[in-house]
Amino acid sequence: MNWYFKTILAQIQDSVQPGPDQVDDIGLDSVKKYKTLGEIDQDKAYDLFSDSYQKATGKAWDRGKFLSRAGGWRFYGDENGYVTIREQRSGMLKLTAVAGSPRSIIKGMNDLMSEGVPVWGMVDKNIQSMAQRFGFKSPPGMIVKMLIGKIPPHVFGNAKMQGVGWDGSVTLDYPDIGTTTKYMIGNSEYFQLLVNDNRLPAPARWALKKLV
Repeated sequence: MNWYFKTILAQIQDSVQPGPDQVDDIGLDSVKKYKTLGEIDQDKAYDLFSDSYQKATGKAWDRGKFLSRAGGWRFYGDENGYVTIREQRSGMLKLTAVAGSPRSIIKGMNDLMSEGVPVWGMVDKNIQSMAQRFGFKSPPGMIVKMLIGKIPPHVFGNAKMQGVGWDGSVTLDYPDIGTTTKYMIGNSEYFQLLVNDNRLPAPARWALKKLV
């Protein structure tokens, strides 16, 4: 595992659940816990993104692509780091980026998970390991094969699908960053939605019950 994510995992430990000083006061549950791109320092947000992904994968989008994509993102965390999601038409939240200081990422992930809404993503092995500490799970390869064909190509940035491995790994080929391997993750709320989706084969829904 990359040292950057080892550092994050080392600092998570008991920080996954919010402590007494992190819990909202009664009556303040509806306070917005995220910011949009227009509410943050865009230069710093990109620098955090680029630095983190260069360290973790050796690749990162250029500034123009980042700002174009991030225009519809929610940023959970603070000025030193964040977890971002994009809300889909279905109401699900798709995890889009993790960057910056471990403490800020932990804060962002706790705030995101406190929303109690379906969250999923296609992430690399490092982020998969980190997300599992927050309760995210990954379906086995057989189930990923069933699910992946039902997800529109634009959700993956129109990357070319190369295949799905027995371990659930998905190989994607992007025109700008090349070939990469990602894993599907989701929280309990996400998999509960899939379990109730009659468009999926019954064996797949049965298998997904184990992830709820």
